[in-house]
Amino acid sequence: MIQTLLVLLLVAFLLLTVLAFLYVFPILRVMKERPLKIYETIHSLPFIGHTFLADYYMSRLIGFIAPYADNIRPIIERMDEKETIVRITEKASMKNPFNSIHAAALVNLGDLACGLQVTNQIAPRKLRAIPVEICAEYYKKSRGVIRAICRDVVPLELSQMELYRERPSFRVVAECRDESNEVVALIKMIWSVAKNQTSSDQKRKEE
Repeated sequence: MIQTLLVLLLVAFLLLTVLAFLYVFPILRVMKERPLKIYETIHSLPFIGHTFLADYYMSRLIGFIAPYADNIRPIIERMDEKETIVRITEKASMKNPFNSIHAAALVNLGDLACGLQVTNQIAPRKLRAIPVEICAEYYKKSRGVIRAICRDVVPLELSQMELYRERPSFRVVAECRDESNEVVALIKMIWSVAKNQTSSDQKRKEE
């Protein structure tokens, strides 16, 4: 009995080790990279890389990093250099009294799509950005599956950006579309941008 239990524990340990080697360690190595790098790594994993499981894995990872966004159980449907698409499916927990998806859930969805796309675009340019304004326009009740689409948004140079509160800034829009591809809401954001300070820059500033 004890020997059988030990064998089962050993098999379980070996199985967990293999799973960690295949599906956890590769992600840990890129966790500090931009979201697109993590997305590409997950979608290149063996067995699950080209299945819905990769989208689910990426989405749950985003939910772990940004717990508030996980309230709407988003699925990262697509991510590349030019656009990010995030979808949600209507659930009882996100409904309003009018039997449709709550306005705040749509803002959460649009904010996530914009945030991922902005981060993907500014990271290679050694810039950092924070949202300083967000607003929403609603056109019809949202039901069923809703997709937020955020496309290529960031000007190439700081000098090309508008000034908002005396800081270089740019505007981002996420289109929220229903299953008939009609726009149900627009989530509009303004992001303030600055150059990333390296550790040497910070040290010189302190001196």
